[in-house]
Amino acid sequence: MRIKALSLSNGYAAPWASWIREGRKTIETRMWGTGYRGPVLICAAKRPNGPMAGCAVCIVDLLGCRWMRRSDEALALCDWELGRFAWVLANVRHVLPFHVRGRLGLFGVDVPDELVRAAPSVPTAFPLLDLGGGS
Repeated sequence: MRIKALSLSNGYAAPWASWIREGRKTIETRMWGTGYRGPVLICAAKRPNGPMAGCAVCIVDLLGCRWMRRSDEALALCDWELGRFAWVLANVRHVLPFHVRGRLGLFGVDVPDELVRAAPSVPTAFPLLDLGGGS
């Protein structure tokens, strides 16, 4: 299946991608908005070299995109900042981690259907799969 993807930092100090996978972070903030609504593959950026660096970690539904409010801080796990957009996320589905070459913005990734299934919360129990996309 072809799906839109988004790379997020996943360093030890701020593991954004992991927090989304765990359901702790339900608002992602960006300096740009999007009209896209639907499934998004969340990928942990290769740098900084943190947990699951360079890998897809889960699929979420992007329900909406609006200006960030101060009341979003708790769900975004970051401070409010003027001019940021709040991407409202829901319905986390784990995937078996696999390498993804990250890009800026929303980008397309082909995800084999067999990887889109509930996975245990400890992704390191699975080998990382290289789908030939490079890293």
